[in-house]
Amino acid sequence: MWCWTYWITSVDAINPDFTVLTQNLVNKIQEKDCQINTWTVNDLKNIELMKTFGLDGIISDFPDRL
Repeated sequence: MWCWTYWITSVDAINPDFTVLTQNLVNKIQEKDCQINTWTVNDLKNIELMKTFGLDGIISDFPDRL
């Protein structure tokens, strides 16, 4: 995972699968002034966890759950 924070120098946003995210990784990416969005988070438990990470966006098949 360290490689993501290493090469983020000229991108505005990154959109990884939510299953690879940790709070520490999200913090490191955002410290590089890079937005972070994650995709297809459908389970309520996972949605709530992703909300605690302070992501810039969460993509879901069920936006009413967000």
